[in-house]
Amino acid sequence: MKRFLFFFCLSFLHFNSHSQYFTNGSVYDYSMGDTIVTSYTRFYYNPDYFQDPTIYTYRVFLSKTISPLADTIRYLVHDVTKSSKLIPTPQGYTYSTTINSKINSFYVTNLNDTIINFKLGWNGDPCGKTIDSTYNDKCGFFVHSKELRFRNDSSCQLMEPPIENRLFIEGIGFFYYSLSLTSLPRGGSRTDLVSAHKVGKQSCEKVGPIPNGIGVQQSIDHSLFVYPNPNNGVFEIESFENATLMVMDILGKQVCEKNIPQGKTKIDLQSEPAGLYFLILSTENRSYSSKIIKQ
Repeated sequence: MKRFLFFFCLSFLHFNSHSQYFTNGSVYDYSMGDTIVTSYTRFYYNPDYFQDPTIYTYRVFLSKTISPLADTIRYLVHDVTKSSKLIPTPQGYTYSTTINSKINSFYVTNLNDTIINFKLGWNGDPCGKTIDSTYNDKCGFFVHSKELRFRNDSSCQLMEPPIENRLFIEGIGFFYYSLSLTSLPRGGSRTDLVSAHKVGKQSCEKVGPIPNGIGVQQSIDHSLFVYPNPNNGVFEIESFENATLMVMDILGKQVCEKNIPQGKTKIDLQSEPAGLYFLILSTENRSYSSKIIKQ
């Protein structure tokens, strides 16, 4: 019995401490090589509207730069978005899929600020109440949930309440679910975590191959060879097919872009300062990444 109470107290303190410290820095905390797959879905309760296909985003983290004051982090990421749309045909409708690949960057500021100290609802509506809960999900990630609930009494029965839920997942990010049956078109939208690979930590589901993008392990199928590495700015890159090469510095600035034929090609970055550089090689079907160090 004492042992049970001991572990219960430890669990309580663990959950309580985490619930108090869901900060910008803990929720948006990533390492180089992390891969997170998310989905966005817009849905309708009106039969006259076509259901929009789900949009999937594959995000691979390329670099992490911390400001000198340690209150801001800049992430460089490779985003691959897979979306579809309805195309009319003589036989009806069919889906057309589009793949977009882009290098982006974003900042996380005020790292120590708590991001869960707010209430859901509009203009202090007395019928709505925010319910907070904290738990570990099926993958072991720590989650704080905020759910908007409405009272079902005589003073609130005349309105058809919307539904809103927000999730903050440590080391993963922010997700939401919203639904309204009062405004047209009736429906809502949601974002979900599909899978995640955290380098050196737990993973959630299998990330799988990323369409026209870079996978969890970079250049695992040896379609991108770089030699020598490290180097003085001059190196050879070898590709088994025609491709486009883009080189970026650690801040995400593009320093070189050129077409690469099948075989070996010499690249000259001697005019660039020493440091770490990222290589993105894009072919017709997908992309590959690598990195070099210029001494």
